[in-house]
Amino acid sequence: YGDRVSQLNRVGTEKARQMGWATFDTHDQSCPLRDRIHPTDECLIQVYNTLFGIPLDAKTYVSGRPLPPMVDERDRILREHVFVPCHKGNGLLVGGKDTRPNPVVGEPKYVCDVLHLGKDKPCVVYSFGSWDEIMFEVGIKTLAPQCEVHTFDPFKLPTADSVRAFNFSVHSWGIDTQDSHNMRTLSSIMHTLNHDHVDVLKMDVEGTEVPFLKWLMKRPLLMRSIDQFQIEFHGTTALKRYILLLEEHGFRLMHARVNDACKQCTEVAFQSVELPTF
Repeated sequence: YGDRVSQLNRVGTEKARQMGWATFDTHDQSCPLRDRIHPTDECLIQVYNTLFGIPLDAKTYVSGRPLPPMVDERDRILREHVFVPCHKGNGLLVGGKDTRPNPVVGEPKYVCDVLHLGKDKPCVVYSFGSWDEIMFEVGIKTLAPQCEVHTFDPFKLPTADSVRAFNFSVHSWGIDTQDSHNMRTLSSIMHTLNHDHVDVLKMDVEGTEVPFLKWLMKRPLLMRSIDQFQIEFHGTTALKRYILLLEEHGFRLMHARVNDACKQCTEVAFQSVELPTF
């Protein structure tokens, strides 16, 4: 947070005043420029509190917190594993404010060290299974605006106005184990977009996470190019099997939460044990 204020003060104020700006407009508010501060401290604190006011509720599994109550099989599976802290920085629930009329309401995602993404090396974020729900994308672009954020969905994508307003890219592809008309493998997507790593890969793909992970685990070099996964598992069989397999492939559990709206769904966040170098 402090680094972001300094960055905005040094660069943003000078550029804004050169352009004759009186305010700095975010996606949901207008912040006045004063006293060489870009934007005002008060405005930055409002943005910060809005984004980080998302609580870790009683059903959250994360290092250093009491275990949630045992409710169903998902809790039994999660209790068999150790949740570890982020390698660097803090883990935060990331979700921005979708200011469009009647937005699709989604869930924030747990991301490690989001405030430093893109500072030391280029940052790439992939979000599979959008269905026009962009809370996560808006949160990433607000906290780490230098990151490239790409949203994928073969059926329903945000409108062009939304893309312009929130500054991320959209693609009408789904994730699959082979290329077809509107489906792509991860390797094909990364090649097309000229990426050799993905800092954060988020998936909410209604069960397709299972064949994707099975395919990915046969490609260890590609798997090592991913730092963090945020995956919604559909069903307890997939949850139990693929937590174990991801741990065997060098990932560790950072966060999990059982989904109230979907009684078979569980949100799980992983981070690579050895951060990739490029």
